[in-house]
Amino acid sequence: TKANLNYNSYRELLKKVKDKPSIVYLKVSTTDLQFVENAPSIKKKGSASLINWNKREMIFEIIKDIQKFQKTPYDFIEVYQIQQLFKQMKEKVQFEDQLMTYSTTVEPIGSDLKNL
Repeated sequence: TKANLNYNSYRELLKKVKDKPSIVYLKVSTTDLQFVENAPSIKKKGSASLINWNKREMIFEIIKDIQKFQKTPYDFIEVYQIQQLFKQMKEKVQFEDQLMTYSTTVEPIGSDLKNL
């Protein structure tokens, strides 16, 4: 559905977690930034050229949301085996295409987040 395509369910869920530690899916934010960036930077009003202030505010809100989740600390207990697993994964996965393949295996494109 259209709601799944622009991650509305995911966005609503993020609003609910507020200040709890979360690992956000940055593709949603980067897609939003690209969408806003494609809007005209300058508005014409008669013969005057004006800065598109709404565009700047939207960019600010997207970045503010990203920073909000970066500020919330995690309270992880160090587990040696998990650290080793991540180190091994880092050595094996060197290309973005491989990461995308792994990601779509876990979360197929167009899947409903509620069913994962």
